[in-house]
Amino acid sequence: RYRDALRCRYRALVGDLARRGLIDEIPGRTTGEERAQLRRVTPQASKPFNSAADLFDGAWYGHLDVDAQDDDRFQEFERDVLATATGAKR
Repeated sequence: RYRDALRCRYRALVGDLARRGLIDEIPGRTTGEERAQLRRVTPQASKPFNSAADLFDGAWYGHLDVDAQDDDRFQEFERDVLATATGAKR
């Protein structure tokens, strides 16, 4: 159930960023829209966020097989995003 886990982790990451006022949490929004907004607001967090979003997109939309190692990688990207995500509140 790592595919489901990545989905939950990605949604939680977006929620954390939204609570920090760094991106808008809008139902139906694409990862591309979230990537673009985060890149504008806090570019230093953009690279690890893109990597996390790539893992999510591959698992969820690309139907790629994911395993515990992918879950671990996602958690590393998540830590990096949250450690570097700064910016002016909107």
